[in-house]
Amino acid sequence: MLAVAAAIASAAAVLFARITGWSDLARAFPAPAGATDARSRTGGVVVGAWGWNAPPLRAGVDDDGLTLDPRPPFRAFFRPVRIPWNAVTGFERREYMFFEVFRLRCGEETALGFLPSEVTDAIERRLSERPAAELSPQEKTPSP
Repeated sequence: MLAVAAAIASAAAVLFARITGWSDLARAFPAPAGATDARSRTGGVVVGAWGWNAPPLRAGVDDDGLTLDPRPPFRAFFRPVRIPWNAVTGFERREYMFFEVFRLRCGEETALGFLPSEVTDAIERRLSERPAAELSPQEKTPSP
């Protein structure tokens, strides 16, 4: 009976990773083995246009990009993600459903939303150093 419950929970986690868009994100931006230095816990993170919650994460920001590393036991179903800075096409801070949200866009379709934290401050500082021409026109300047 316990094995059946574990199998159902595992299948649900795999399905959730696909529905939320995390699987597509991990396929587009796989984290190299052993290259993650994600130490900071980050607040709530949502993936995609529908705002599906991601699993609890640790995040790392360095010269090369942003690392999102799901915490155990979710790591078995949600692979770590490594987004290089040159893949980020826009970012902004805005209010969404009574909360301030930091929104990061990678490409045309992939969006991540973060509750503001020290991680989002570090991401914003890093992206603000980039030339404005690299970001999309509607998101060159982050909202206050």
